Formats: sequence, structure tokens, C-alpha cells
Amino acid sequence: IALDLDGTLLTTNKKISSRTVRLINNLVDQGLFVCIATGRSLSTTKQFIEHLNIKTPLICYNGACIHDMKNNADISHITIDEQIGREMVRLSMKTTAYFHMFLNHQLYFAPGSETADFLEPMSAEIGTTVDLASLADTRFTKGMYVGEPDVTLPIKHELERLFPNQLNIVYSHPQYLEVMPKEATKGKALAALLKQNQIAASETIAFGDAENDVEMLVWAGYGVAMGNSPEHVRAKA
Repeated sequence: IALDLDGTLLTTNKKISSRTVRLINNLVDQGLFVCIATGRSLSTTKQFIEHLNIKTPLICYNGACIHDMKNNADISHITIDEQIGREMVRLSMKTTAYFHMFLNHQLYFAPGSETADFLEPMSAEIGTTVDLASLADTRFTKGMYVGEPDVTLPIKHELERLFPNQLNIVYSHPQYLEVMPKEATKGKALAALLKQNQIAASETIAFGDAENDVEMLVWAGYGVAMGNSPEHVRAKA
């Protein structure tokens, strides 16, 4: 069973209800392979995993990383090409969208972007503001532009024009445009993780609500879109 977090497992106040905790722990006790597949970073996901009895690896950054929680080590971790990362930084300096960068499990902000992540207020406390012009390493795990679609869509189109078939660019929320390496999808990460554990797609059920969940919902034998999902996500499921 693969579970997205925001808009799926979490309530509107970003909690996992006691009823849901009991249900998930009961499934784990029965021997089911239950894993979290989220667009969140490792650090902001751990707070939710600690409340659950899930010992399986965690899929985070929309599939760019599979992390072994037991040994606190990455099983896989893919990053954006440095040249592409530099172009992402350049574009961020030409737009009013807020820009967040995830590098080596650390969160960095463009100046003024510290409080833009309204879905995860704690990100302002764990991130670091950096001078974009002097940024030495741009091999991001994920870049995120926060803003209304009329501001972020031009960024999406420009990155697709400059780097065709090199990136996975999705909306995890109408105001969150997330950019990862092409191979970084929840579907690919879930398929790889379950192959290691000899579990087939036909034996898998996945739950999600957003565009970044689509590949996972389509790959799983049973893909379930939440009622709050956009119509195109529900159509795919």
C-alpha cells in the first residue's frame, strides 16, 4: 500500500488522525508492505512517520530519493544536472514566484522566500537563506517555485523548452511547481522499491490526490484518487 501525504493521508490541519494511525498500524501488523510516497523533503516527512509503525523505506522528493529509515541512509538519490540547476536559479531571479531548493537533504531559500511554503510552516525554521548569485552547488534534488499558475506556468514552459525530456515538472498543489530529474517520479520509485521486495504492481494499491501522484496511481494495480483530486487526476486513476 503506497500512501501520499498532503491531500491524502493528512487532514486539512496537517495531522494524521488517531483513527488513521490505528488503521495503518493494523495493516502493518498483518504483514502488509505499507510505504509513504510524498513530494515532501526527508526532514519534513519524518515528523509524520514517527507516529506510524512503518519500517519500510520512504519515497520522498516525488521519487528522487528512496530513504532507509531504519539505517538512516539513502537507497537511491538522483539529482538535477548542475547546468539545469543554474538555469533554474536564473529563472527564479526573473520571476515573482518564490524559490526553494533542496540539496543534500538541506532546504535553501531565495531571499524573501522563507515563509512561502504555507503547507509546511516549519520549513521556515529548518531552511537557510542563500545568495543565489554565489550559489556553488546547483545539483538540486528538487526545486520548487511557489506562486499562482499565471506566474509559474511560464517557468514550466521555459524549462521544458530549454531541457526537453530531461526533467519531471509537476504541480503537487495548484501553487507549487516542483522540478526534479526526469527519472524522479513516485511511480518509478515505487516500482523499484517493490521490485526489491518481490511485490508486483497487481498486488499494489496506491492513494494520491495531485498531478505528482498520477504515475504512481497508473502504475499500481489499484490506483485510488482522493475525492479532492483535480478531474484529470481522477480520470487517470
